[in-house]
Amino acid sequence: MLTASVCFCRQDIQIEALLMQACEPVIQAHCHEVADNQINTGDLMECLVQNKHQKEMNEKCSVGVTHFQLVSSPINFILKY
Repeated sequence: MLTASVCFCRQDIQIEALLMQACEPVIQAHCHEVADNQINTGDLMECLVQNKHQKEMNEKCSVGVTHFQLVSSPINFILKY
């Protein structure tokens, strides 16, 4: 079970690296202060969310940012029978 957890973390790191590469134009144009100060990834993602409608945003970055928003949002199911 520990192995699965380690693999999951490696996969997250790879996905994060790909997302940062795809989002480089937006990071440079709108989030460079956050990136330059090496503030945590959550702050950088928040900046990308705030700027996801900028002209520098490409499709890969937009999809990744939207995925981040969906995954990090609490989901409440209301089951009525």
